[in-house]
Amino acid sequence: MNAETIHQGQIEAAIQAVGVANRPVCLHSSLRSFGYVVDGASAVIDAFLAVGCTLLTPTFSWVFAMPPPVEKRIAQNGWDYDNYLGPTGGIGRIFSPDTKEIDKDMGAIAAAVLNQPDAMRGNHPICSFAAVGPLAARFIQGQHGDNVYAPLDALADMAGMVVLAGVSLDKMTLIHLAEKQAGRNLFRRFANDANGNLAAVEVGGCSDGFEKLADPLLTLRRT
Repeated sequence: MNAETIHQGQIEAAIQAVGVANRPVCLHSSLRSFGYVVDGASAVIDAFLAVGCTLLTPTFSWVFAMPPPVEKRIAQNGWDYDNYLGPTGGIGRIFSPDTKEIDKDMGAIAAAVLNQPDAMRGNHPICSFAAVGPLAARFIQGQHGDNVYAPLDALADMAGMVVLAGVSLDKMTLIHLAEKQAGRNLFRRFANDANGNLAAVEVGGCSDGFEKLADPLLTLRRT
């Protein structure tokens, strides 16, 4: 898939070649890494759907995050409250799963998934996931502020796959779920709930060290 011009059929063939067809997939991606794709992000999405996949992507929206008041400053929360007030973009704003707002660094494919007419988005104001395809509701229905990784739990329950397309393990959100299952308490960040009340919601934290898992995970890798 490093050819100068890529067509949807080539992407479909690659998906089938690595054994991902007809399975639910969580995709972390860089569209630019494909080369020039005819029809862009839509071609990538259509390729997964054409071979029977349901496609899940992170659709984070940190623009809705806001600083906590002093009385809600949680201890051991990966936050130096004395030196960083916190993001202010979410002040006066309320997230809805119907919004199409998404952080730019989620990439073009995630943004395109979110804008599909039949896409479903989780009810988490900062770290939502969106899905499209026949199993989308099963991915999304359990996600809320106190269960950020419900879509990834569902992916595991359905024997799904994670696809890293042009990105590395530091983008693999599933590892945060593994941390939680190993007993780590997830960090909390703050955003308004549906009623406009400030809520502390689960988030994953830093993933810079995930590349150290490359060797232990090698036996699970398909290319």
